[in-house]
Amino acid sequence: MNTETEKPLYRRWVTLIACLVADLPLLYLALVWEKLPTQVPMHYNISGEIDRYGTRYEMLGLIGFLSAVGVGLMLLFYFLPRFDPKGNLKYSSNALQMIGLGTCLLVATLGICLVRMAISGDVNEVLNVLPFALAGLMAFIGNYMTSLKPNYFAGFRTPWTLENEVVWRKTHRVGGRILFWGSLLSVVPMLLLPDGATKLVFFVAVLMGLLVYTVYYSYRVFQQEKSRTSQTA
Repeated sequence: MNTETEKPLYRRWVTLIACLVADLPLLYLALVWEKLPTQVPMHYNISGEIDRYGTRYEMLGLIGFLSAVGVGLMLLFYFLPRFDPKGNLKYSSNALQMIGLGTCLLVATLGICLVRMAISGDVNEVLNVLPFALAGLMAFIGNYMTSLKPNYFAGFRTPWTLENEVVWRKTHRVGGRILFWGSLLSVVPMLLLPDGATKLVFFVAVLMGLLVYTVYYSYRVFQQEKSRTSQTA
């Protein structure tokens, strides 16, 4: 069987499934429309108290916007290889598609939680789920980072990875594993934290630490490669 025709077909199916997933919050909103109060919570203050209400149609606009963002990102990932001047993204198209699918899953989770929050008026409908959804997405992305070829659009795009292909490869191999395991392991302490807001702050801090180390690692590898090149010259 011709694998050259299989790959585009596979990518089209993944794109279609991801777009449908991104639209799930709209479907859920339609199913629970009659349960929504006339005025729904639209904004909360730092104490978690409602400080602004809106109409159900404002909620529809918000959920529609989130779904459009998910679909738009997925379509961007689908067409992005055509615009890569390096021509390498075509060899990473499957990884890009899966990263896009993971992003659509996060968008769908967030959208459904927002609808549930609108019904209950409880901000914890979002805060208790979002940190774990983010951790899952980051682990998912980390798993596919190792498959990304050098490009200008996706991956750990530091000045040093873009300059040197060896640095790119080593950074994505190590950085992808760090992102995967760091995100997964962060779930354990999050389970012990008292509330959703604290869990979210904790995970964001962990994520920033993982990314800062990956940037530092790319710089260190670049200096090693530069030193090795100068010694052999």
